[in-house]
Amino acid sequence: MGWLPFMDAGGDKFVVDLDPDDIGKHGQVISCSNYGRFDPSVVATSLRDFLHKLSEQLIEREFSLDTGGHIWLNESFGDN
Repeated sequence: MGWLPFMDAGGDKFVVDLDPDDIGKHGQVISCSNYGRFDPSVVATSLRDFLHKLSEQLIEREFSLDTGGHIWLNESFGDN
């Protein structure tokens, strides 16, 4: 697997795909779980697209904070 992880929260992470399969795109961003909580899915076509979506969610305050001050993205992050 040619995945480069860049965000992790308890085993759920976002990775950049550097070796996509035939239907994937080099550089796409995938959401995946180390523990099988959900199937891997493409959430953005590129890191640039991912960061744009992230900034939109932060601007629109579409996230939650836990008691430790950690930011949690909405479950719908990356839905098209």
